[in-house]
Amino acid sequence: MKSELQVLVWGVLPLVCSAVLAAEPATWSGGADLRLREVVIENANALDNTNASAERHFQRYRARGWGQYAPTEGVKFDARLTWEGRHYAKPEIAAFEKSYSGALLFDNLNMALDKPGGLPLAVKLGRQDIFLGNGWLVADGTPIDGSRTSYLDALRTTWTYSPATKVEAILIYQDAKTNLTLNNKTEDQTEQDEKGLISSTRPIRQ
Repeated sequence: MKSELQVLVWGVLPLVCSAVLAAEPATWSGGADLRLREVVIENANALDNTNASAERHFQRYRARGWGQYAPTEGVKFDARLTWEGRHYAKPEIAAFEKSYSGALLFDNLNMALDKPGGLPLAVKLGRQDIFLGNGWLVADGTPIDGSRTSYLDALRTTWTYSPATKVEAILIYQDAKTNLTLNNKTEDQTEQDEKGLISSTRPIRQ
């Protein structure tokens, strides 16, 4: 995986350098949010009323902070740090922990280039959220953690072939476990490591 990432980085790096040489004033932006969610599950998982964990009641607390640095026009670096914890009121069984503190991880960490060298091209490399169309085929890259994160580790390129048409290619290299964490937590994100290539041609909506 390291060698493949090195190829991607060294392939995109010259485009970054050519864009930065244009030297526009740098800009910063950022923000934060907090989501509080109450969840009640009535025998939806076990489908067995005699199961001790059939009824679940818990709270989810998700905190995120993000920032964006644009050293020049057409070049952006994005980062977002995410943590989610939970408190369980039910089930009331000894084997079930009452509280849970998840990984503190970067669920966005990427670099984006817009029209490098004047080309009709957009490039984004790194950890990013990708939602295509109505989300039926490509939406949540980390389904096992619920709605905490949805990222994909990918290289996404979009070529504006004509004023009416875009050609897009997305190369995905996804680990099944959490990484880029600050508290060394390892958790399942997908059922297995995933690799893939998505390519599409679509009209530009006017």
